[in-house]
Order: sequence, then structure tokens, then C-alpha cells
Amino acid sequence: SSAQSTPTVDDDVISSLPSSNNNNNPLLVIKNGMFYTGNTSNAQTWKNTSSGADDYGFTVDGVNMSVRPGEILAIVGPVGSGKSTIINAIIGEISVSPKTVLETHGNVGYASQVAFILNATVR
Repeated sequence: SSAQSTPTVDDDVISSLPSSNNNNNPLLVIKNGMFYTGNTSNAQTWKNTSSGADDYGFTVDGVNMSVRPGEILAIVGPVGSGKSTIINAIIGEISVSPKTVLETHGNVGYASQVAFILNATVR
């Protein structure tokens, strides 16, 4: 039997990451997060919006998080639960409720994953 090792993050790597935020203030803050993806030209009002899907798009509500330097955050959940919606809100690609506090301090980079299905044989 072979022992499986758990991936770890070396403390030296984390401490050597460049940071313009040396005072341990959060790099990312989301309070009262409500994000909407879809067609926003359909007179969608934030007042009447609830979590989930409607005829025009998808809403994620109740997101609160804070990420400090050196912390790692994983956003996990089943298919269609809003993981990509949260990421797209952080990078400014979708609508954010006026009551949402979304602050990023520093640079944000994102490389999306796109499913690739090859309908052929790989030799």
C-alpha cells in the first residue's frame, strides 16, 4: 500500500509572495454580496431580486467573505450553485447590488477554465 500525501503550501513561499499590503488588511472584502448575471436590460430591480434563477438570469445572494494576505480561499459547490458568478463579480464582469460592499486591494488576476470535449479519438 502506498501512502497518499496531502498537498501543502510551503510557508516560505507564502511569506515571499510580493505584497503591497504589509499591514495584514484584507485584500478582498465582500459584505452583503448580491450578484446578478444575465440580461440586466429587462428592468431588473434589486429590490425585488431573490437568489436563484429567473427568466432573465441568475442571482447569488448572501455572500460575505474577507481574504487577508497569505490566506487561501476556495469557493466550492455543486454545478450551478454560483461559484463562477461570485468570481465574475470580483473581477467586475457582472452586476453587483448597490447594497453590496466589494473591495479589492491590489491586483486581481483570473484564468477561467473552459470545458473542452473532443468528439474524436486521441492517438
